[in-house]
Amino acid sequence: MSRSQWQDYFIPAELRSEPGLYERSKMLVYILTSILVVALIGEVVVFFARTIPNNQISGGHGLIFLEMIFVTVALFLFRRYGSFSLAGNMLVACIFASLLLVILVTGVHYLSPAFQVLPLIPILAFLLVGRGWGLVWTALTITSNVLLVFYQASSQRFVAENTTVNLAYTHAVAAVIFYALAATCYIFYAAMNRNLNDALLSERSRFQHQARSDELTGINNRAGFFYMLNASIGQAESTQKKLALVYIDLNKFKPINDSLGHHVGDEVLKGVASNLTLLLRKEDVVGRLGGDEFAVLLRYVDQKSVALPLRKILKAVAMPLMVDGQALQVSASLGVAFYPDHGDDVDQLCQLADEAMYQAKKANKPLCFAGGSPMDINQCS
Repeated sequence: MSRSQWQDYFIPAELRSEPGLYERSKMLVYILTSILVVALIGEVVVFFARTIPNNQISGGHGLIFLEMIFVTVALFLFRRYGSFSLAGNMLVACIFASLLLVILVTGVHYLSPAFQVLPLIPILAFLLVGRGWGLVWTALTITSNVLLVFYQASSQRFVAENTTVNLAYTHAVAAVIFYALAATCYIFYAAMNRNLNDALLSERSRFQHQARSDELTGINNRAGFFYMLNASIGQAESTQKKLALVYIDLNKFKPINDSLGHHVGDEVLKGVASNLTLLLRKEDVVGRLGGDEFAVLLRYVDQKSVALPLRKILKAVAMPLMVDGQALQVSASLGVAFYPDHGDDVDQLCQLADEAMYQAKKANKPLCFAGGSPMDINQCS
């Protein structure tokens, strides 16, 4: 079983569907399971420790065993209810209680090796359960330190203030644990931020694509096409290149849509969009403006070189389409406006291309240039 698989086992399905919650869930599960592993290692270390008094060995076994139970319960409660507050606070409370017990056992609190690890409590709380609970645990940590100071100042003795435990050795071990946990917190925080940023960029890209794509045909919708047209005009202006804007209106589409049904009409529109995309160049932009109107942006062509791509457009539209066992065919009326010959902004070019298209349709011709007369494709040079 891979790491992602066992992590997903403890993460409810509703949390896996949202990138931000999913990353927080993975961090929480990973920390909980890591503590279980560390606790098992601690059991082994305590079992083989020969320099620690027997009463402290028994206390160590009991403390680690309770910690393992607490963390296991937190894991399965998170799997059952998906509550960050519940599982995260159980984890933080478990670590916090363990540290306080170790401080009481090992003597003066500021000499205790557990005291070095205590500042991690607020850090873990902020990471796992958010700002509100992070502030609560920060206050609890500060309060516990103050109480320990007053407890010691009142001449009270801790459970094992004169213990024979080698404090220098335990301080070194605690320092290693502290820096390891601190590094773990930082690594998970950085990884969570990186994954969240990647997920947000991916979602933003997906939403932008959806906002600019036609739901039926998958090509650019009106907003997407005009976005590409604006960008292309800006690029053409800086490179002194020319563009051709082609408006396309389908002929014979309305009778098909009315007589055979909208689902057949939709298949015709999808077929036309697919054929246009396949026959034109990759740098050209195809869009559906609405209904049976399409538009094509031919990049870096002028009136001398536009004949070939216009023939391809007429061919793509006129290709027979098989829908529900029927061979259907439509044709096109094209209106063409050139940048910068006919205009240097989007509105002007669109208006001229639209007017030319309706002139061609009215004259029952396949093509009309802005400012010109309707013509056959063979007249286009």
